[in-house]
Amino acid sequence: MLKPPRGLATFVLTGLGLFVLQSPSDAHAPLIHCAGAGDFDLDDICDDVDNCIFTPNPTQDDSDFDGVGDACDLCPGDYDSDGDGHCNRADVCPFNPDPPQTDADLDGIGDVCDFCFGPGRLDDDFDGACTDADNCVFTFNPGQFDSDGDGVGDVCEPCQSGAILTNGTITLGVGCQGHLNIPFERDPLPESPQEGVGWIGLRYNVTGAAATEAGLPAEGWGVADVTTGAWAGTNAAGGPTNMSVQSFESTPDRAVSSVDTADGIFRVTHDFHPAPSTPQLYEITVTIQNIGVQPTHLLYRRIMDWDIYPTPASEFVTLEHGTATNLLRSDTNWLNSLNPLLFNSTQPGPVTDAGPGDLGALFDFDFGTLGSGESKSFNIYYGAAGSEADALAVIGASGAEAFSLGQPSVPGGATTGIPNTFILAFSAIGGSPVFCGNGAIDPGEECDDNNTTSGDGCDANCTLTACGNGIVTAGEECDDANVDSGDGCDANCTFTACGNGIVTAGEECDDGNTTSGDGCDVNCTPTACGNGIVTAGEECDDANVVSGDGCDGNCTLTRCGNGIATPGEACDDGNNLDGDGCSSDCEQGCGTGTAFFAQGIRAASKTAFTWALPVSVDHVRGDLAQVSSYNVLATGTIAMTTSIQAPENPPRGGGFYWLVRVDCPDSTWSSGAAREVPGRDANLPGF
Repeated sequence: MLKPPRGLATFVLTGLGLFVLQSPSDAHAPLIHCAGAGDFDLDDICDDVDNCIFTPNPTQDDSDFDGVGDACDLCPGDYDSDGDGHCNRADVCPFNPDPPQTDADLDGIGDVCDFCFGPGRLDDDFDGACTDADNCVFTFNPGQFDSDGDGVGDVCEPCQSGAILTNGTITLGVGCQGHLNIPFERDPLPESPQEGVGWIGLRYNVTGAAATEAGLPAEGWGVADVTTGAWAGTNAAGGPTNMSVQSFESTPDRAVSSVDTADGIFRVTHDFHPAPSTPQLYEITVTIQNIGVQPTHLLYRRIMDWDIYPTPASEFVTLEHGTATNLLRSDTNWLNSLNPLLFNSTQPGPVTDAGPGDLGALFDFDFGTLGSGESKSFNIYYGAAGSEADALAVIGASGAEAFSLGQPSVPGGATTGIPNTFILAFSAIGGSPVFCGNGAIDPGEECDDNNTTSGDGCDANCTLTACGNGIVTAGEECDDANVDSGDGCDANCTFTACGNGIVTAGEECDDGNTTSGDGCDVNCTPTACGNGIVTAGEECDDANVVSGDGCDGNCTLTRCGNGIATPGEACDDGNNLDGDGCSSDCEQGCGTGTAFFAQGIRAASKTAFTWALPVSVDHVRGDLAQVSSYNVLATGTIAMTTSIQAPENPPRGGGFYWLVRVDCPDSTWSSGAAREVPGRDANLPGF
């Protein structure tokens, strides 16, 4: 409706009469036409249709089309869906009224619409921790416990409790990270504050005695890189530091733990299994791999608290170094850090029968530089025997290069080791077996010549000088303590390689040299065309017998005249001569089918004549004629005698034609082709 200027009366004629809508005397009075609705903001828009009732907005602009005019819209270009005074784009809960906008976990989602703590709003396992912050996304874990600090919650770690192993004589409690001592609720030992009930680490089943559980379960290990100062370690007392379990697998008598250090430098694997030499020991093969990109300087520490029954916390301890070059140091101070870079000595080894006291054993190893991707392996032994003498025999049988003994402080315990002597020992640490070289053949020794010189018949490990005893002596390139071939050092103690005289994987032969043409070529394949080695009589050898690839199946270069018909050749008879059935350019020959030759004859008579044919043949047959004999001459021509019967109605001129079919054995003529030769007088010489 057009609106008149202020001061003019406006009249509306309705069915009820004429009404005045606005008085000209009151310019600020509400429009009479808004009677009942009013126009509060005097913008000439009645309140019942005004999109800003309290704010003058005569143009009624509404850029976001939300029904609220721009002049009074708190969220221009946006909405306030929940009407809490906060535009949707800024509202921490756009669809739930939340005027205070509280957000306790600062994840951008208001508390009134946040169903979990931490970033995001999803909680896949409904444990109250948002998926983006949950350390076990799909496993209910409201406490978010992460005892090793690796970011993976305890309830979803690959290993949660470890394993109890036994070979019948020795029992071990193996932790997830490769240390001893795990919780053992069914512990049969008498309950006493001194006896560590509730843990199992190392036990001798014969006496039921424990060795590492009482007091503080401190048996563990550590690894470090001298170059960067990075380290990781674990024991049951303090838990793991700077490492995460990658895998843990176990059977009743075996367990394998693999962990990665948090810095991404080392992967450490401990493989626990019964020792092959004796049931008195468990062997732990430790493999440390550099999984980083830079070389490292590798240190490894094994540390434990001897608590020998029946007198835990009061024992005699022996530390023996032997000749191990990788052994850096030893000590009875079990309170040292797990970090091999730190050391506090109270009683360094070697030492015999130290104590009695609350003593332990620490062994530090320096394995030097370990390149990226390289690994170092060595062995640890844990076990026990009924006496010191038996324990020493067990150590000798294992070939250990360094060891510790733990014995109870009972009468005679330091000398006899009765009722039980416990063992910690090591091998593959750069030394010789500890009892080798004393002149007495101890258990586990083949010989002992009172020295540790190798190559004199009895080597430094007290085995007879021979390939496969683990000692490299004169005439040997290597010796990996076995006579298996293909493992890097073959059964003849030469490095696995073609030409060492041992046929290994990937070799067809090995004659002990790298000479070709002698029956076994330099690549250890029998001398033959197609083995990739060019030998006498071969022009080439491309390691196959395929023709047409540059070197043909007879090991001659692909060409006309090498005896191999290849694409583009009609024939190839091994030479470049004409008149022998295959032309010099290998373009014409006899073929795979039958060639037909026609010969004209004028008289019916027996006739002997010679044909000069560009073929060699093994069969000739006459059609309309009888061939009585034929032979192939040295010149490549055919001599034959034919008997020809003239037809009853010879062609005009008195002559007629007959056919001779020639089947070619050398298959050099084009298949099935027929060739006609003009008829000639039978008395003329061959064509």
